[in-house]
Amino acid sequence: MSAIPGDEARLEAPPERKLPGRSFTACGSEEVDRLIETVLGEAREAVERTLEPARYRVLALMGGYGRGEGGVELRNGRERPHNNLDLLLVVVDAERTNAVSIKSTLDRELAPLVERHEIGIDLGIVTESQLRWSPVLVMWYDLRFGHRVILGDASFIASLDRFSVERIWPADIRNLLINRGTLLLINDHLLASRVPSPDDLKVLIRHAMKAIIGYGDAFLFFKGVYHWSYQEKRDRMRMQTEISDEFREAYDTAMAFRFRPDYPAMLERDIPAWLRGLRRPLQEVHLACEASRLQRGELHWHEYPGLAGRHAIFDGGTGLRAIARKARNLLRSVRDGNSSACAAGWLPALGVAVAGTRESLSLAFPVIAYDLDDPNYRRIARGLLNATDETTDCLRRAYLAYWARHGDLNFDAVLRRFNLSVAPPSGDRSDVP
Repeated sequence: MSAIPGDEARLEAPPERKLPGRSFTACGSEEVDRLIETVLGEAREAVERTLEPARYRVLALMGGYGRGEGGVELRNGRERPHNNLDLLLVVVDAERTNAVSIKSTLDRELAPLVERHEIGIDLGIVTESQLRWSPVLVMWYDLRFGHRVILGDASFIASLDRFSVERIWPADIRNLLINRGTLLLINDHLLASRVPSPDDLKVLIRHAMKAIIGYGDAFLFFKGVYHWSYQEKRDRMRMQTEISDEFREAYDTAMAFRFRPDYPAMLERDIPAWLRGLRRPLQEVHLACEASRLQRGELHWHEYPGLAGRHAIFDGGTGLRAIARKARNLLRSVRDGNSSACAAGWLPALGVAVAGTRESLSLAFPVIAYDLDDPNYRRIARGLLNATDETTDCLRRAYLAYWARHGDLNFDAVLRRFNLSVAPPSGDRSDVP
């Protein structure tokens, strides 16, 4: 697989296109649109009776339904939203210290309509200044061009013109890939823990589809053609020649599944075998994306920890905020006594220390996800994750425990929902909770 062009290609990305029409879905009926409209109307009423207008700036629908490209599944002969509705409430700066209590109150207000309509709602809260001055993350770029205002200032989010595709922080795209890739590790852990039930198989499929799209989105970014629209990304991926036919077809299938999932058709496959077959093309995409981010014409995994660790020293900028963040991370690392990437040298270790916990997760991930057999890399991963040995099962458990603490604070709830544990098998000694 050839290298992906770097930052210079991103500046040539085609111009943005306008939002689609009134529909919330890519291929749903008017009935499912009316249902979503009803739910959003009730959510709006919940915010209106809870908060005075002076306390917030805007309530917006983001994610797939905010883009007008949400997924639809057939349940009991009726179309239903396949995913949760993602809401973002932007509160005024004076409410910063109240954000947690506001979210708690609104979650309670939204719970009855979630139960009544059987549609999940994920509510995020951010202050106006936090959003205005946030690093340029892919989620904020996607929000700017793909949202629906439910309540408040209709022009606020669209006015955030600093959230443009050429300004997206490359490390955030790397983090997106790792976030989605971690779903594959959850799949592996589930398969290693038990024989999957029919419901388990649906979870495995859903996780894999999200991972494929996440990897493909990262590829499109580093190729210079990322776009906020799912349908546009699907079209652009079909035109890529610097990627395997196998992955391009997998991405197309995942996008089709995202718009209208067909579980019965997928369940005709041998799902564990299908998941194993995905690893090679996903590994190629991951390696190519990191080669571009690290500005290498060619990259091999055995040199990756050292290169990525050194790169992390200067990643994220050299402004006052970036320096302060790195200093805090370094002090925290020294306090916690983390060994970091010492096996790769002192400079990579320094890079991991100043970059923070997400760098440790990102560096350790390839060893576990692709079952790499490089002994030195496995020692590095063991040190990064504080694992007791270098077997894939032990490293995966340590990674997921680390993920629960530093990657996704809601992951413990996920483990409970799937009845999984990342504790070592009975009789093993480990520092992993």
